[in-house]
Amino acid sequence: MQCFSQQATKWVEDSDPDHWANALFPGERYGELYSNCAESFNSWILEARNLPIVQMIDHIRVQMMEMMYKRRNEASEWETYLCPSIMEKMEKHQVGCCGLQVLCSNGNHFEICGRRGEAVNLNDRMCTCRGWQVFGLPCIHACAAVWKINRSIYDYCSSYFLSDTFRQAYAGAILPVVGVQRPAEEEEGSIFIKPPFTKIRPGRKKKKRIESQADPDAITHNRCSRCKGFGHNKKTCRNPVAVEE
Repeated sequence: MQCFSQQATKWVEDSDPDHWANALFPGERYGELYSNCAESFNSWILEARNLPIVQMIDHIRVQMMEMMYKRRNEASEWETYLCPSIMEKMEKHQVGCCGLQVLCSNGNHFEICGRRGEAVNLNDRMCTCRGWQVFGLPCIHACAAVWKINRSIYDYCSSYFLSDTFRQAYAGAILPVVGVQRPAEEEEGSIFIKPPFTKIRPGRKKKKRIESQADPDAITHNRCSRCKGFGHNKKTCRNPVAVEE
């Protein structure tokens, strides 16, 4: 960073670590962190983007209805206390904590001996490695502390990962809507809003997404064919060029 900008380096050094370190951000993120949720949703409704507004909304409604039905049926067959993918993670944590030495301070505070050493607070669900606070799941240090007192590590997992919570999230259903393709009849005396007049331009319609100008890789520069420099063209070039004899 110092090679590119001394000013940016000074700003990072003057700011607190919780402003630029992911592990120190306050709050739980459950292992997921996205910079732009709209991009994921936009790719999910790719087929509906070119439809008229009424058909597009109905297409999205059908997608959501099928998705909720599929996930509701999958969750109904789960027999685990946690979601299956979370159960796999917790099983790996249990294997990783086997070789850790645990020192007890009281019923809720523990010291985990290791390469660096960590402190665990079961009452507040905190560990100095911050893995528990960030992901909402007991880290390997917390698992070692829970095993020390012969308790279940699943009782210390966030309710966000419970199978019952997943089922409750998709318990509701989106009801079918009939007659969407049938146009509305214009009653006598009613105001019927028609689409605006648009001029169709010649050529094929653009379907490729326009790259963000904030992305440095998406920014293109003009290159002069005379001096091979950037930022201008041959017509406006003022740089001297050596003439070969």
